[in-house]
Amino acid sequence: MTALVTGGTGFLGRRVVAELLRRGATVRCVLRPSSSEEELRAVAAAHRPDRLEVVRGNLTRPDFCDRAAAGCDTVYHVAAELNGATAVLFLGNVVSTRILADAAARAGVSNGVGFTYMR
Repeated sequence: MTALVTGGTGFLGRRVVAELLRRGATVRCVLRPSSSEEELRAVAAAHRPDRLEVVRGNLTRPDFCDRAAAGCDTVYHVAAELNGATAVLFLGNVVSTRILADAAARAGVSNGVGFTYMR
């Protein structure tokens, strides 16, 4: 299984990445260009560092989301814009989620997009 994870450097995202790697999944993490991947690499080192791929880009760009979702079986969208004016929050959360969901559909992601409970 190949999982796309947004927000992989955040509090929740790091835990999702760790659990997916522990279960043997290949994980493609979407990071903002400004995000540090140091903690994410440390999480991967404890499990399967060879199964972690980091891609950098902006979730408001459909072409980037298409490339990120290509070849993935499922998407864990846990990224969130937490600061800024209402327009910034809307673009970073609502619009980007729609763009990512559309990209996942075009890529044929079989397990959908959203928050998934992991047992």
